[in-house]
Amino acid sequence: MAEHKFGISDPEILSAIACHTTGKPEMGLLDKILYVADYIEARRYKAENLDEMRRLAFIDLDQALCRIMGGTLEYLEGKHAFIDHMTREAYEYYRERDTKTKH
Repeated sequence: MAEHKFGISDPEILSAIACHTTGKPEMGLLDKILYVADYIEARRYKAENLDEMRRLAFIDLDQALCRIMGGTLEYLEGKHAFIDHMTREAYEYYRERDTKTKH
């Protein structure tokens, strides 16, 4: 819709919009910022870890991203809700990457 209705042609912007709710492996900086911003935005108040994620987003964006994805998966699994395969793929990618950088 952004591309066709509003004439957005920048591939980084289109990518960030496309993955802002599911994430994806190998996200660019704008992808990560929009994904995390969607989760921590000011009108949200239900997630238990919001204050922590709001602080972490400004300290370590990748860690915030991975923790948000993990929490989202845990929440959806607990409700037996549909989980988009891209969310799981993205989480596995960032969890594995995080594990490699710690060794």
